[in-house]
Amino acid sequence: MVNSKHPAPSQAAIGRALGLSPASVTKCKGMGMPVHSVEAARAWREHNIAPTMHKLSKRDAMTRQRPRPLQPSGAVPHALALLGIAAAALEAGQTIAAMVPTLRAAMHAVPEHERSNAMLLPMEVMDVLTADVAAVMAEIDRADEGPATGEPMPDNEAEEMGRFWYRVAAGEIRPT
Repeated sequence: MVNSKHPAPSQAAIGRALGLSPASVTKCKGMGMPVHSVEAARAWREHNIAPTMHKLSKRDAMTRQRPRPLQPSGAVPHALALLGIAAAALEAGQTIAAMVPTLRAAMHAVPEHERSNAMLLPMEVMDVLTADVAAVMAEIDRADEGPATGEPMPDNEAEEMGRFWYRVAAGEIRPT
């Protein structure tokens, strides 16, 4: 209801208040949006228009922060250094059993986005860190009667397999 002391705002005023173009105001009005007050128009939009459909106002767009690029954590060099020490110990004929919890913790500390093929992990150390899961998988393979195809693994599957074995070595996947 329009009060004679306070006339209804123009559609342009409603548009400015809501951050809408004149065409959007007209479209919303046609859908049933009241235009007798900015508050009524705002309430109608909040109730009837999906929030994801609202355009950001200029002020919101200017103040919205852009996502920051991911910063290196420093965990990769630490993990690689420890893995190198473990590889040297194995090469010298020593055991690394006492180092396993520290190695797993260092690998676990590497954020997902920093775990990549660029991290060249010593295979002999990976064999030690993944031995328990590899043994379980070998038992499953022996029980599996399906023939191996001998086909090369597609790149996406190889990357997924690499992520799996990294998680095993980091202690994130354990046999039950």
